[in-house]
Amino acid sequence: MVSIARVRSARSQIVHNIHEEHRKSQIGLDANIQRRARKQKRKTELRVQARSRLKQTKALSKIEAFAILTEIETEAMIDVMTRESHLLGDILCQQGEIADRFYIVMNGECGAFVTDKNGYRQVGTIPMYGFFGESSLLSKPGVDDIRNATVEVMSDSASLLVLTKIKFYELIDKGVLSAEILKGVKIVDKERQEQNLGK
Repeated sequence: MVSIARVRSARSQIVHNIHEEHRKSQIGLDANIQRRARKQKRKTELRVQARSRLKQTKALSKIEAFAILTEIETEAMIDVMTRESHLLGDILCQQGEIADRFYIVMNGECGAFVTDKNGYRQVGTIPMYGFFGESSLLSKPGVDDIRNATVEVMSDSASLLVLTKIKFYELIDKGVLSAEILKGVKIVDKERQEQNLGK
């Protein structure tokens, strides 16, 4: 017959094992949370650095479409941009897809390609501080514009600041940006389309 002491000891060991398993699980969970927090902090730091660099270089004001913006308007636009990082060969946008983002290359180089009667061909290179996707800003959210070209990363890696159509129109609707900006965007978009068509 099993003694009561042995049963108690076995139960105590089971309880101990459960507590130990829970403790190890909690340590693992805490480490995971800390790792994610560090990663998120690093992403935030990189985004803030990229925005700061864009402000310092005044690259946005050198883009014809945004030349009319005041420094305050430019900074407001930069402040709502998010940062993305990509590797060689990554497709950033595809010809024929819905256009809803404007990109500025902060590091690296991208290529613009079109598919037409001559096949798939490169029509341009987008260097550091170059931009693409301005056509996505031409119509209000809910109206679908289509990408005129495919853009892919041509360097080992690339980082970009991205402005969504929704954020852009929120700034216009709030009066932070003047609606006059759309005239400049239209001119740049027309020039880009002509370039893509090889005119």
